[in-house]
Amino acid sequence: MKAWVRDVTSAPDDATIVVTELACLEDGCPPFEVVLAVMRADGSREQRKVHRRLDELTRDDVARAFAASEHHH
Repeated sequence: MKAWVRDVTSAPDDATIVVTELACLEDGCPPFEVVLAVMRADGSREQRKVHRRLDELTRDDVARAFAASEHHH
């Protein structure tokens, strides 16, 4: 999955990719989410959340998460 994030974001080889599944216990929150983060050597950081379990995550989910946020800039 880290390879998907690196590919989708065109992150350089020296960027750190973090993929973490978290349980959400707050009311109205989906029970699980996957946090995808790219931390570049220059200090910049991108983070996205996908409301899905880690073992259900697809490359398309990763692509959509990062593509959707580009439209908000």
